[in-house]
Amino acid sequence: MRRAIAMLVAAAAVALSTPMAVPASATPTYPLGIDVSRWQETIDWGSVKADGYGFVFAKATEGNTHDDPRYVSNRAGARKAGLHAGAYHFARPNGPTPGDVVADAIAEADHFLSVARPAASDLRPVLDMEAHGSLSRGDLISWTSAWLSEVEDAVGVKPIIYTTASFWNSYMGGTTTFASAGHPLWVAHYTNNPSPNVPAENWAGHGWTLWQWTASARVDGIEGDVAEDRYNGSRISDLKIDPSVAAPRMTAPRRPSVTRTVFKVAWSGADASGIAGYDVRYRQASARSGFGRFRRLVTDTLATSRRFSGDPGRTYCFSARARDGAGNVSAWSSERCTAVPLDDRDMKKASAGWTRRTGDDHFLRTFTVTRRRGAALRARDLRVKRVAIVADVCPRCGSFALRWNGRLIQRVSLKRSTSRTRVVVGMTVFDRVRSGTLKLVVTSRHRRVIVDGLIASPR
Repeated sequence: MRRAIAMLVAAAAVALSTPMAVPASATPTYPLGIDVSRWQETIDWGSVKADGYGFVFAKATEGNTHDDPRYVSNRAGARKAGLHAGAYHFARPNGPTPGDVVADAIAEADHFLSVARPAASDLRPVLDMEAHGSLSRGDLISWTSAWLSEVEDAVGVKPIIYTTASFWNSYMGGTTTFASAGHPLWVAHYTNNPSPNVPAENWAGHGWTLWQWTASARVDGIEGDVAEDRYNGSRISDLKIDPSVAAPRMTAPRRPSVTRTVFKVAWSGADASGIAGYDVRYRQASARSGFGRFRRLVTDTLATSRRFSGDPGRTYCFSARARDGAGNVSAWSSERCTAVPLDDRDMKKASAGWTRRTGDDHFLRTFTVTRRRGAALRARDLRVKRVAIVADVCPRCGSFALRWNGRLIQRVSLKRSTSRTRVVVGMTVFDRVRSGTLKLVVTSRHRRVIVDGLIASPR
């Protein structure tokens, strides 16, 4: 993916060797494609197709802010002409600290995803690694890993890595980590030899998948030189984002809230060629803030359930994807979410009359009790769509009202024919996420009201 300068001064821009001037028709062994950017200006994609090319990778983004101005038209034109199309991101790694390095990689990945919008039937996304940003070898590997993971989580396939043997060996230390993880290699090596130089121990034994063998090809429909690529396979469609694997289904947690910190997460799926493994991820939000980034729960497992330990006051949303025997990956499933309650002690006393007590059969072994009418508890600065109280019920239990920002939203009776602890009552679901204060006010007199926790969830 050499830039305009590389195309104008090809021999100087490519340190490995002199660009090959042999026409594409002289090497019919491999399916042929090209990679383009704004430097190719307006392209007649019908002519490109008629000249024998079957695929194209178009530059979408560079760094955190640059968008290639011809990406949208290149992608649309190539598709309309019947070429397989994909997008690449030119990396500009940066960051003064290890945390900043990862944050920069994620920001660049998100920038790429927002512009490229990779979808089913596109070719896999590509990370173009030609710049090191003066990062250390360890930081550059961390940057690369974070970018690849962010895009893989979003798209469901392992991105392709574009690089040269020289760059990979010098700045990445010849690491085989990404090759072993299944990322295909697109290697740039301009040579008359029948095969390119391949880094990382022949890419961990997998060899090259794409080979940019010249930057000076002449292609009908394009003015000037363009980079030409060979595919080491018979069907370029094998590099497509494959939507054929059905997404699995999350089967647990079953309810929108739990009353314990440890609960079951489960998933299931089916595919004609068999399921070779599942990935499961989750994201979380507190009662007072939004959701963070996805985290991996398990990777490449054949298990279909596991126990999960959550924190009080957190909402967790889980999703899964499946990988079939051919290595195709499904889209992520729909999320299944559940909320772990805040402890009763997270509700502040808004009046006298309450007693804090402990008990093994209660959430986090604590509860708050009163018999006084008008006794109140309050939780401020909530950001929620769903609220409820965890309480005891019994034949002689009392009642309370729930108010949101001063407005009555529920009247709740705790009277039941049998006594139970950890019962979710007063569930209220708003039309959207709202910010405010929840207040519980006892409405019964001389009857026991036991509050065990507060469910406050943005889902």
